[in-house]
Amino acid sequence: MPKISLRHLLWFLLAALVSGTSIVVLHLDSPFGFRFWSGVYLLFTGISGLLFTLALLLLRQHLFWKKAVGVLPLSAAIGILILLAIIKIDYRVLIRGGLPKTPTAAQWRDDISFLDRQLRTRHPAPFTSIQEEAYAEIVQDIQHRLPELSENQILVEIMRMVALLNDGHTSLMPFPGSNLHLLPLKTYWFDDGLYIVDAADQYRETIGFKVVEIEGMPIDAVFERFKSIIGEKNSLHQKYRFQMLMLVAELLQGLGISSTADRFEITLQAANGKLLSKFFYPEPSYTWAYWYLFDTVDNPSPAIPNFRDHNYSLQYLKDSRTLCLQINAIQNQSPNFTFRDFVRQADDFIAQQNIEKIVIDLRNCLGGNAMLVEPLVKLLADNAKLNTKGRLFTLIGRKTYSAAANLATMLEGRTATFFVGEPSGQGDNHFGDHMPITLPNSKLTAMISSRRSQFSLPFEHRTFIEPDLKTRYTFEDFREGRDTALAAVLNHKLAEQRMPAASKNLAALMGDYVTSPYQVLRIMPDGDATKLVVTNSFHEAPLLESRIYVGASGLFDTDIKDVHLESRADEKEPLLLHWHGETIALVRAANSRKMPLDLLHAGEIEAAAKVLLDAASHAVLPTNIELSINSIGYALLSSHRGDEAVAVFKLNVQLFPKSANTYDSLGEALLAGGDHEAAYRNYKMAAELNPHNRHAKETAQMLAADIKAR
Repeated sequence: MPKISLRHLLWFLLAALVSGTSIVVLHLDSPFGFRFWSGVYLLFTGISGLLFTLALLLLRQHLFWKKAVGVLPLSAAIGILILLAIIKIDYRVLIRGGLPKTPTAAQWRDDISFLDRQLRTRHPAPFTSIQEEAYAEIVQDIQHRLPELSENQILVEIMRMVALLNDGHTSLMPFPGSNLHLLPLKTYWFDDGLYIVDAADQYRETIGFKVVEIEGMPIDAVFERFKSIIGEKNSLHQKYRFQMLMLVAELLQGLGISSTADRFEITLQAANGKLLSKFFYPEPSYTWAYWYLFDTVDNPSPAIPNFRDHNYSLQYLKDSRTLCLQINAIQNQSPNFTFRDFVRQADDFIAQQNIEKIVIDLRNCLGGNAMLVEPLVKLLADNAKLNTKGRLFTLIGRKTYSAAANLATMLEGRTATFFVGEPSGQGDNHFGDHMPITLPNSKLTAMISSRRSQFSLPFEHRTFIEPDLKTRYTFEDFREGRDTALAAVLNHKLAEQRMPAASKNLAALMGDYVTSPYQVLRIMPDGDATKLVVTNSFHEAPLLESRIYVGASGLFDTDIKDVHLESRADEKEPLLLHWHGETIALVRAANSRKMPLDLLHAGEIEAAAKVLLDAASHAVLPTNIELSINSIGYALLSSHRGDEAVAVFKLNVQLFPKSANTYDSLGEALLAGGDHEAAYRNYKMAAELNPHNRHAKETAQMLAADIKAR
């Protein structure tokens, strides 16, 4: 048998390294199947082989230091091979530090009990969509049936349990707690059905086919089953989440759609109506996650699920003199190009160009930080030319969610924007700012809302913003690259502008009206015209600001769709507010009435507490109230008015008893005043509510040791 020379071995390993790298790079757009994994194996073989060779050469040297150095490449080579084996067997070993064990029925029961306590403790109002008794019965039933359920069925039942709260920001994340596998497909539910828009190389011929059945079950029935584990009120956003969850093999089996999680028969329909049945095999979740989400794209189509290359970008359509602001995530792109910088860029561009239309595209924006958007809203609201119907447009859709829904609400309330597309994925007021918790045995992660987001009136219950102009979007539009929503904007003709109602004609209605204990609706002159302004005692900018127009049948219209005013001969309640199908009788605010924020600033803490506690007894208060009260408390603390600061922080704890931040702040004020035992109790509570609050945890431990040493 001929000897293999070192030179030949090195050439072979280099060839494996180069060819493996080439294959992997060529298939990064479809990291599945034999070809991709053969490239991975060649790449790992080349790297580990070269390291082994280097190690052997060094270990054969006579000098001790060379032998010692040889251990390093040897360890690296072994580590690489072990890493490859772990990835192929169960990637969760890398996260947990050992091979995960399947929980016993008793351990699952402990996890469910733990999750139940966390949902009750952390969520601001867990039982707004379901009666507590009904929820408790379902949880008890799940625990009773645990011994007879498979692991995948238990996963489904826990997801169903969390979904009972019907809060889109509160959900069970099966990744990475479960070693899931997904079908290597990308789908989108167009107006003409659910289609495959992308697929792994081995299934590329199925792109453009409509999904008709999975394992013989009609796709509408499959969707109905998945809805039980999607905690979301908005039907379009349910479809968005379904597009991903329907690909999870373990969920398809756990929901009883398939008897196996190894392969799935899907019935497809071609453009000519011909039906085709094909078997699809799931792939590991880590390769799918890269392909589905983290391989970013630069394409405005909402049918593509991947994240976008940029959080925000600006595009000018010269022919139509239209400025498009594409907002894909409300997060700072980088320290050198923040969201505020983006707004400045847009402002400069508007000043330099004779722009006829401006488009805010929120169709691919799942959220971010709503605290960043005020400069953009103000820029648009203050531009007299562009802030008119027919010039300012906002594109919305099923992925307009969370902070993006907040931004859309602010644009609706404070500008004359014209919404185009499909209904948004979430409504005006919702829960959010979710915090992760990990179940102790299964290591599944649950996200639980911690705050109430409110950028509208408190009685607002819409689950979506309805577009002024709905547009259809079919698979044919997607295939041909047609943007039907943007086309509708470009074809929209500037309507004749309505004249606002003269202020002299509404003199009898001028003044302030109570919409909530902390909000006032004000009808006021705006030059010769009249406008409606809703201010929030705890929010610097107005929530709503709209011109008032003379409408039909004695109504007064506003810039906001389906929002009207109606005067009536009632001295106590002279004004009716028609708000998206609801009618609210408004009472004039007394001249002597002070808003809660004014009372707090004036040091009338008890009076403010009375108003706010009464409001909190009827509804969950929004986050901005908590933050504003916290700021007042710290202002008092820095002014050496410690007792007043403690009183303000105690009020915040009463109003927001599930917020870790309120306990943390109260603990700080108590510690500053020398009350170590009370400070310890509050820091301890803050750490319990938010285990990620290291400062609260460390301070509580320090105070506990100090108290014990006394």
